[in-house]
Amino acid sequence: TDPGGIPDSWQHERQVRLRLKGQAPSERKKSTGDMRFCNKEEKYKPDRAHFCKPLNRNVLRMDHYCPWLSNCVGYYNHKYFFLFLFYSVISSGVAQYHFIQALSHGGLSSMQ
Repeated sequence: TDPGGIPDSWQHERQVRLRLKGQAPSERKKSTGDMRFCNKEEKYKPDRAHFCKPLNRNVLRMDHYCPWLSNCVGYYNHKYFFLFLFYSVISSGVAQYHFIQALSHGGLSSMQ
């Protein structure tokens, strides 16, 4: 699923400042104190937005790039990534339980 990106309305500083309504973003540039700007997408970046090289775009609330999903984990798909991990742990536990049960009841000799 789509991890979420920066909206096109964040391209111009005036529109961004109107959207924030005078509130200062919590993340600022270290040297000048201005809002963060992405040179690759030519948009202002909201807090916790980072550029993902494999997707070639900024991702809102980017957590990390997951090679198993071949996608970034971000704002819109964090729930699905958590469910993927949860079901993987559950299925691994069930498989381990059945494997131990099979070994305790004779191993491979009982399967033949």
